[in-house]
Amino acid sequence: MHEPHCSEYGKLCLQRYGFFHSIGKITHRVFSCTGGMHKVYDPEFYKVVFFSSAPIGVPFLEKLVSDPRFDVTGVVTMPDAPAGRGMKMQENVIKTKGKDITQNIQTPNSLRLDSKKYADEAKQFQQRLTEKKPDFLVVIAYGKIIPKHILDIPAF
Repeated sequence: MHEPHCSEYGKLCLQRYGFFHSIGKITHRVFSCTGGMHKVYDPEFYKVVFFSSAPIGVPFLEKLVSDPRFDVTGVVTMPDAPAGRGMKMQENVIKTKGKDITQNIQTPNSLRLDSKKYADEAKQFQQRLTEKKPDFLVVIAYGKIIPKHILDIPAF
């Protein structure tokens, strides 16, 4: 009654964690399965989309990436902005760090579907995020209010 099925879960765990680390997870999964239980979503790892634009988010992003229980499927940060004395365009620190981790970095100008200037961009962003099928979003000092239609996308 689990999703993915226990045998598929076992194969995926062995590939991701190796024999010794996955044997406990697989054993627990098989013995927790009973005939009368309801269908339960229990993946071998969680798909995460990380939202941040501040330097404080860098250690959290690094920790998420290094943990095999999580698969960072996307990084969302603020667009590049002028900074410093000369007001030169500077790349966001999360975008800089995210390039080392994934090629899937998004910098939407707006997340609001009712935005006059960026409504099409917001719709495309929502569609791309929905296609990723994230299990949850991690948000640390992103800098924008995330609308409900974005928060409703993840499984958790």
